[in-house]
Amino acid sequence: MRLQEAIADLHPVHRMSPARPPLRLTPDTCAGPRNVYVDTDWGQLDCLDEVLGVGSYEEVLAQSVDVPLPAGPCRILGIDALIKAKEAMKRPRDREAVLQLRAIRQRRPSPPPARP
Repeated sequence: MRLQEAIADLHPVHRMSPARPPLRLTPDTCAGPRNVYVDTDWGQLDCLDEVLGVGSYEEVLAQSVDVPLPAGPCRILGIDALIKAKEAMKRPRDREAVLQLRAIRQRRPSPPPARP
């Protein structure tokens, strides 16, 4: 329900439903699907309970890095974890992304330290 409050002013709607109803998170609706795909005024938001190839929230958090944004810091998957996630998807577009991500990783001076 904290998610509902946090993004309420961004007019969230369910992205995967053809009817695109407004997001309404309740104990009942949260008991069902584990992933929530939303469109907001600022863009798409995917809320996943796990990332294929990486693992649970705790495992994802351990493999994430802080990125400074104008609104404040944001945690994102580190490049190695992102490669694992893309490899696990096994879609053609993800295979192409893996090639690009590996090239980017080679050009980087050193990866940021992992979160303890």
